Amino acid sequence: SVISFQPRFLRVHIVGTIDGPRGQLPPMDANGLADPYVVCRLVPQSGKPYPKYGVSTKILHNTLTPQWNQELEIPLRGGTLDTDGFFRCDDDIGTTQLELIVRDADIGMWKVSYHLSRIVAIGLAIVATVAYVEGSGDFTQFRQQAVLGVATSWFVLSYIMAVSRKSDYENVGQCIVPIGMLMDQGEHALLLTLRAPIDEKKLTTMISFKQKAKVCPMNSTGGFGVLRVRLVLSER
Repeated sequence: SVISFQPRFLRVHIVGTIDGPRGQLPPMDANGLADPYVVCRLVPQSGKPYPKYGVSTKILHNTLTPQWNQELEIPLRGGTLDTDGFFRCDDDIGTTQLELIVRDADIGMWKVSYHLSRIVAIGLAIVATVAYVEGSGDFTQFRQQAVLGVATSWFVLSYIMAVSRKSDYENVGQCIVPIGMLMDQGEHALLLTLRAPIDEKKLTTMISFKQKAKVCPMNSTGGFGVLRVRLVLSER
């Protein structure tokens, strides 16, 4: 019955943008296109959104009308298995929201730095190996250790910023969906209108009402696109 329904997972099927100019994403790159992907997180009434970096679709390159047709799964946080055999989630599903953010994958400063540091690291490793084999180098010297240490630190920092944190990427638009309606155990097909992207560090919109066209790209209808998604809660 609906009363005994105790979901453990939220399944989000990201279909893609709807047809027509209103559904298109804003152009984010110099070629007038974008490299979009979607990040999903759950936002409880109390506490921080989770997972921390979200779950993501694949990146689709050079398009304003992406069709991912991809299913993502988010485990509901915490919870216990009661003596009656039902799983009780820690979060109140009725007040929890789903956050969807469309992002543009850019090759920026940190991505360039990552690729350069990787080339340097590989080059140093080859030189060190050749010198060791030929017996022509003493890699215990301070200067050589310092060079290797700096190169390694550069590579690790670049990897964290470019790959793990995706610091070069830009937010295209986002929306919030209450998931309490999913407690009816049915699958819900929704059309989600994207809103102005949010700067999480400042907790304000990245654009002002008067200057949004100058600061943040929009599509030809003055919007940020419309996504077609399907949502369902699942016990397994």
